[in-house]
Amino acid sequence: MAELSLTIPSRRTTSVSTTKEQVYNEIPNGLMNGVNLDFTTTNSFSPATLKVYFNGQRLVPQVDFTEVGNNTLRFNSTSWARLLVSPNVIMVD
Repeated sequence: MAELSLTIPSRRTTSVSTTKEQVYNEIPNGLMNGVNLDFTTTNSFSPATLKVYFNGQRLVPQVDFTEVGNNTLRFNSTSWARLLVSPNVIMVD
């Protein structure tokens, strides 16, 4: 298993593990400003394989978020926008 390091805007560093093209603990990119609902991943994903966690809680696909293409996730409710501000953490497996 390869070990990578990813620095996020808050200057915290998180570990990203990869095994056979699977990526765990990636922090997606996107403006956390209380309005933006779209976030992109550095690594592409296969349809219906995305697991998204918000502050440690796993979100439900098609209920909480939707996959857009192979590297974007969109939160499904404007109520999420109010929560999507720092220091909240979104992680993708």
